Amino acid sequence: MLFHREIAIITGNPIFPASAEALFNWASTYDQSIVRAPGAEALTLAEHQKIIDAIAAHDPERAAKAMHDHLTRANVPAAGGLSGGRRATQRA
Repeated sequence: MLFHREIAIITGNPIFPASAEALFNWASTYDQSIVRAPGAEALTLAEHQKIIDAIAAHDPERAAKAMHDHLTRANVPAAGGLSGGRRATQRA
């Protein structure tokens, strides 16, 4: 959570940190598959490092691509892909 919150703070938009915190609070209570992806920890950390490296290099295009790649991959389990979860539209 702290990684995502710090990235949100960097944007300078106060809505982003609040949104990130609200999402993680909700997910930790109602949908652990968004917060925890067993077996994907090393991949997640590598993706986070790519984002950090791009930000540190002041390379917005590389940072945007790294963030896009991370969010796209991380969204697969939540959408019913790798972890076998159900799509949000199918949830009761």
